[in-house]
Amino acid sequence: MLRSGWAVFLALHLGYCDLPFLNQLQQRVFDASFTGIGIPSVGRAADVDELLEVVWASMGPDAAAAVKGEVFAGHPGRSAQKVAQRLQRVLHEAMIHEAEPVPTIYGERGFADGGQ
Repeated sequence: MLRSGWAVFLALHLGYCDLPFLNQLQQRVFDASFTGIGIPSVGRAADVDELLEVVWASMGPDAAAAVKGEVFAGHPGRSAQKVAQRLQRVLHEAMIHEAEPVPTIYGERGFADGGQ
């Protein structure tokens, strides 16, 4: 569920807004997470397959682990570079202040740790 939601979240941030497409993407990633079929292979790919490469690279085998921004900057694909640039913009335009705690689902009151 997390991996398929992450794929849709990234797709939205990359400009994909067609609801039927996003539903199909979510189902494709959800199915691939269980079957292993349809997981993108590394190499030259269409935009959507490239996006899915980023999803698998950023989450790895443990879909509940925190995603680090470096995974985007280190990936050669265009989708990853777009996300990396957006993250840099968020940092440089002071949308996130370094003195403030980083929002996360982990830790105290985070639902990934069972907090309420």
